[in-house]
Amino acid sequence: MATKKPTSPALQTTALSPADYLIKIMAEDTEDFARIHRRYLARLPEAASPLTSFHFFHGAQDSVIPAQQSTTAFEHVAALDDGDATLDIAEEVGHALHPALLERAVFRLTHHVPPRLWREAMSLAGAPTSAA
Repeated sequence: MATKKPTSPALQTTALSPADYLIKIMAEDTEDFARIHRRYLARLPEAASPLTSFHFFHGAQDSVIPAQQSTTAFEHVAALDDGDATLDIAEEVGHALHPALLERAVFRLTHHVPPRLWREAMSLAGAPTSAA
């Protein structure tokens, strides 16, 4: 006889997917969301992969998760060996997927050159490998 995996009581009482449930509590219960965010989503890497770029986007007027958390995460990742990070904070934006942030995301994803690719291109060209 197969046993059923236990699920969260909150998820048992709703037909929402886990992702939709998180979106729902972001909008309705900021204290519960903040607790979940701290426990599951707020772990910063201890080491960076040269194959990974972190792009942080935040609204300066966010009253749910302070923009300082993105600034702190950006500084942490950028300080790691091989750490590659960008940070965009939209001044008049709160806790939302605002068009200004989406525009910056598209820009970063289409224009950002990871440091490892920059170094490789510069070494092939015989130029100094500093990205500065």
